[in-house]
Amino acid sequence: MLAGASPQQISATSLLPTKNPVKDPIARKKRLKLLKQNVNENESSKVLKGMREVAESKKSDKKLTGKFDEIKGKRWDEQLEKPKLDYTEFFEDDVGHIPGIVCYEIDKFLPSPVEPALNGKFFEGDCYIVLKTYYDEANNLNWQIFFWIGSQSSLDKQACAAMHAVNLRNFLGATCRTQREEQNEESDEFLELFGNDLCYIEGARTTSGFYKVEDIEYLTRMYKVSGTQRIVLEPVPIHYESLDPRHVFLLDNGMSIYLWNGSKCNPITRSKARLFAENINKYERKFQCELIQLKQGDEVMPFWRILDGPPSAEFFTKEFSDTQNEPEPDKFQPKLYKVGIGMGYLELPQVQANTGKLVLTKDLLDTRGVYILDCYTDIFVWMGRKSTRLVRTAAVKLSTSLEAMISRPAHTMVSSTLEGSENQIFKSKFEGWDELIPVDYTRTADAVLKKSEKFKKTQVQREGSVDSVSSSSTVSTNYLSAPNSTLIRSHSAAPSGSSALPAILQNPSEALKTDLVALFKDRYEPVPDVEALGMMEEMNDFLESKECFVFENKKFVRLPENEIGQFYSEDCYLYFCKYWKVEEEEDCKEQDEEEPITENSFECKLYFWQGRDANNAGWLTFTFSLKKKFKDIEIIKLDQQQESPQFLAHFNRQLVIHKGKRNPSVQKPAQKSSSYETKMYQLRRNPYSAICTRCIQLDQATALNLCSSFCFIVCVPFENTDEMSATKGIVYVWIGKNSNTEEAKIAEEIAQKMYDESFSIQVLNEGEEPETFFWHSLEGRKPYDTSAEYMNYMRLFRCSNDKGYFSVTEKCNDFCQDDLADDDVMILDTGENVYLWIGPSSSEIEVKLAFKSSQVYIQNLKLKQSSRPRRLLLTTKGKEPLAFTKCFHAWSKHKNLQIGNLEKKLILKQKNI
Repeated sequence: MLAGASPQQISATSLLPTKNPVKDPIARKKRLKLLKQNVNENESSKVLKGMREVAESKKSDKKLTGKFDEIKGKRWDEQLEKPKLDYTEFFEDDVGHIPGIVCYEIDKFLPSPVEPALNGKFFEGDCYIVLKTYYDEANNLNWQIFFWIGSQSSLDKQACAAMHAVNLRNFLGATCRTQREEQNEESDEFLELFGNDLCYIEGARTTSGFYKVEDIEYLTRMYKVSGTQRIVLEPVPIHYESLDPRHVFLLDNGMSIYLWNGSKCNPITRSKARLFAENINKYERKFQCELIQLKQGDEVMPFWRILDGPPSAEFFTKEFSDTQNEPEPDKFQPKLYKVGIGMGYLELPQVQANTGKLVLTKDLLDTRGVYILDCYTDIFVWMGRKSTRLVRTAAVKLSTSLEAMISRPAHTMVSSTLEGSENQIFKSKFEGWDELIPVDYTRTADAVLKKSEKFKKTQVQREGSVDSVSSSSTVSTNYLSAPNSTLIRSHSAAPSGSSALPAILQNPSEALKTDLVALFKDRYEPVPDVEALGMMEEMNDFLESKECFVFENKKFVRLPENEIGQFYSEDCYLYFCKYWKVEEEEDCKEQDEEEPITENSFECKLYFWQGRDANNAGWLTFTFSLKKKFKDIEIIKLDQQQESPQFLAHFNRQLVIHKGKRNPSVQKPAQKSSSYETKMYQLRRNPYSAICTRCIQLDQATALNLCSSFCFIVCVPFENTDEMSATKGIVYVWIGKNSNTEEAKIAEEIAQKMYDESFSIQVLNEGEEPETFFWHSLEGRKPYDTSAEYMNYMRLFRCSNDKGYFSVTEKCNDFCQDDLADDDVMILDTGENVYLWIGPSSSEIEVKLAFKSSQVYIQNLKLKQSSRPRRLLLTTKGKEPLAFTKCFHAWSKHKNLQIGNLEKKLILKQKNI
């Protein structure tokens, strides 16, 4: 029934036909209200009713008590969004994923993992973070974080330990708190992590992040001060016997400097010594030093304690000679050397000033170089700020060697200094560097003007003057030279109407930076055979053992004992040598000799020898597969005919180099040579040392290669011989009539080692050769050299501009064919001719300057060796004459022969014609 309608209305309206009934909104609201009142309460309505009752009860309670919650807004710092930190910079990604204990030590503000073996062993000066990872009852990972504070740790380590412990908790997302543990006050829970076996170690393993100012340790030194215009400080022994009443002495004891003034000393020297001591206090001691001036007779006891005094009363009454405590003038004169690295060796040329006298100035020091200043009793190593670390290390080693070369006083000291931090003692060795009295008040104005004019004249004379280089010739240097090097000029022995130097070098304004000093040095003096053999025997005494390997079939195979010393030009070899360590003390006690031999008693060296025709497969295999196993062993790479004297000494002058490969089966078919070809070997020693003796197979077996000054081995195999035949060939040991008797014995011994009993060995003296068979194997009798006089004169120079300027350097005395570089120009002196060898890749400037340099070299030789005039000849790569090639042992074809720039120009000119 509808609300608000009577039954009569309902029945009447139901009978009427209606299409669309009319909606009454008021009747709809009444109907909904009635439904709400009559609906039964369900479960949800009960819950809502209970919640209303609880809320109303709370409101009624607050009304009774009178307390209401105040609504507060968020603070400004709570409204800020915290940035997400990247903790992977401090901790690993997998930290806290494996149960166990992990420790971190604080090193320079950052946590660093500690090795598990060192867990529980804490240094008293360090701080640590300890993380314990474990599974809880619900089988979930959980953590405990501790940070341990050492009793002697610095404040920065303590703060970083607490900070990074929180960072570790945030990185893991842990809910635990970080616990602070202090040394000697650890909790039981922390001690249980290490089984109550916590160990303390004195000191600190890590360094602090802050810079610490350490007290500088000063060496006590004593100097004798002399001179008036420019004072000179000479180190003397720290003893009262060094005192002289005629001089001033400066005793540097670190934070106290004593100035002892003799009764007869010069007042000007005394004043300058005081100013010098004040400069030391100002620039080196930062005004922290105490200056104490003492007169003779008014000394204090601390002064005498340092000098082991006081002396007797009669000490100063004796007569002091003029030569007492005076060094030799030549020894005390400072000498400046520049350290350089040449082609495989160190260079130490002396730097000379541009004046007639050797006066050192600050301008001689180049910021890119390293210099050694030898003052006899003081050796300084000056390092430029732009110098390389390799040159610096070499200079320090050279300074110690330079100190030991000559006998020096016991108080000699070697020190190093960096550019910009030079001490006052070093500056005093140079003229005009921090002068003590820049203005002289004792002179009048006229005297000062005259002195300035005189100074300008001397400066002009200095620029035009040159230093003497050789006593036998008037050779001088030009100031337009390379950095700290000189351009040699010769003014004597010049032909009439011409100059000794070419026009390009005569005009100073057009002169290039060059270094030609090597052309005017004397030839290396040969080492006597007795001394050389003694050195070889001494080197072999330190050799304990050696193992040899050859590279074959992509691996290194052990070499048989009978083949040690036999090399092939297409193979690579490894020689592992074990040496006894050289004891520093010569006088060893008997107890030391009875000590057992350990691994520390030896040192090892690994020599890698590569043949001239070998590829780089052996070296690459060794570098990428075996080199890692020899980390603590010195590895020395040697090329054919460029071996070191120590390596050559191990073969007792019997090193043999064959052509081809040791294993013919590995050799390519196109490279295989017939086994019936005649082989010819030449035994030749270096003219400078008998140690550098080699027996090398020559390219062709011809009589043209013979020389009366050498010994040769000629192997003539028989053709059509079976393996069962008793004799397979004849080996001739040809002895030149001018050869050395010792070399003849060595040649015979080498032949016996190279060939077994199947070859007949015959020793032939020159002139006793068989008429048919011997000469037939050498392509017939041909004229050959009967003298090797060129061995006493030959020298090889390298002309290059790879240093940034043109320089001429002499190659090592044991040079070979591979020393002829394609991108350089070489000068070879044979005693009769001077050859100018032009590399195919050399520049036009190098060719021109090398040509002028060779002219200078010939002019200088006219003064030294007037009886042997030289001719200047030109040659290029691949077109060397016999007189040129015979200066090189076992000359063969060039590896890469290409047309040079000079030849290209000649070809183009011919085409244009």
